[in-house]
Amino acid sequence: AGRARVRQGYEQHLGSLPGVGFQQVPDGVSPNHWLTTVRLDPDEFGVDTATVLAALREQGIEARHGFKPMHLQPVFADHPVVGGEVSADLFRTTLNLPSGSRLTDDDAATISEVIASTRP
Repeated sequence: AGRARVRQGYEQHLGSLPGVGFQQVPDGVSPNHWLTTVRLDPDEFGVDTATVLAALREQGIEARHGFKPMHLQPVFADHPVVGGEVSADLFRTTLNLPSGSRLTDDDAATISEVIASTRP
């Protein structure tokens, strides 16, 4: 429940900004909200995820890119790749935000404010 509340806070504060998207939860599905991932379209949002990550880190807020696709891992550099464009794009445009159940509504608001402040 705490993690769902955190995600709702992010959606409330960031969901109306251009270029911001959250994974949709289908009807009848009850996710555990283990991790909140936000997608930022750099053309619509105005900056890329690297810029947002730098701003978050500057404020002492831990976040990271979405999960790195296997074909981009150094250990697989010499292996053939079939496809991979979608996962590479998701890695480039997504951020995993702090999602712990102990985060407060104010924490989610502060993190969201830092993210929003990076827009030009």
